[in-house]
Order: sequence, then structure tokens, then C-alpha cells
Amino acid sequence: MIIGVTGGIGSGKSTVASRLGKLLSALVLNADDICRELLEPGGEGYTRFVRSGGERFLDGGGAIDRRRLREEMFRNAALKELLESILHPLVFKKITETAEQNPQTAIIAEVPLLFESGRYQLFDIVISVFSPRERVLERVVERDKVCPEAVLEIIAAQMPPEEKNRRADYVIENGFDLQETEKQLAALAAKLRQRISG
Repeated sequence: MIIGVTGGIGSGKSTVASRLGKLLSALVLNADDICRELLEPGGEGYTRFVRSGGERFLDGGGAIDRRRLREEMFRNAALKELLESILHPLVFKKITETAEQNPQTAIIAEVPLLFESGRYQLFDIVISVFSPRERVLERVVERDKVCPEAVLEIIAAQMPPEEKNRRADYVIENGFDLQETEKQLAALAAKLRQRISG
């Protein structure tokens, strides 16, 4: 079984995926980590991106300057589309291969752009993680050392969290009370265990 965990920036996807993984004894994958590996020199994503015009983002050592790339992607829709067209198929290929190699184990994949990618059908269950905007701002400003205005720009560019919630099979409310989040996860894990064993 492949379980997708998605949500907007600062919603707490990683916390939910990690804790749910422990409750279900599942393998936890992170799409952002897979992307980083793919963009390492010699990686399949790196090779395709450089061949498609990404060589201008290489630093003196031949590695991709991730900060420059991230900043330009935010302003350049064509670049964002190019990179996603290269990375998304490779990320989902990695997730499905991992599931095939571990047929007796549940796979939890944290994928921020799960619905946006159009590949949500690959997942047996999709969980959306939702946080109030004020909590998101607090988390991201502290984590990334950025100003609130920058975070609000990112939020505005993403699919609305309410839309992710509507499309998901389950929603985890991850606000200010971690104990409440833990209760929701325990209840959800019990339901998922029944589905996995069934």
C-alpha cells in the first residue's frame, strides 16, 4: 500500500509522515529528498536538466546552485515547468519501485505537489496536512529565517489548502497542539492498519 502525505508549506507534512511511519512500521520517503539526490552530479535528473539548458545554474565545481535555481524558479514559470517535467516522473518512479521491492510493507511518501503533479492515482490513500495560516507563518519564518511577506507569496502561489483537503481521503489538522495531532494520527493509524491487513 502506498500512502501519500501532502499539504502546503509549513503545514507539518514531515512531522506527520514520520510519526505515522512509526505507528504503521512503514517505509517513509520524502519527494524533496529524492529530488535532491536526482539533482546531484551524475544523477538522472541532473543529467537531463543540464542537457535541457540548466548548465547556467552550475557552480564552479559542477554542482547545481540550488539557491539560485530555487530563486529563479519562483519568478520563472517556464523553468519551474521544465524542472518539474524532468523530476516528477523520476520521483514517482522511485516511489513505485520502492513499493514493488517491499510488497509486505506500507510506503508513506511525503509529496508536496501530489495533486498538482496529476499522479495522485498512484496512491492508495492520500492524507492532507492542514495548519492555520498564522501557524504556518510562525513555523516557516522561524525555520527558513525569512520574512512573513516571502512566506505569504509562496502560500499564494500554491494550491489552496482547502482544495487539497477536499481531494484527500483523510485530513490531519496540525495546528498549535501537538498532542491533538498525535491523537488524530493514532486514530488514523488504527483505521489504516485495518485497510492494510484487509
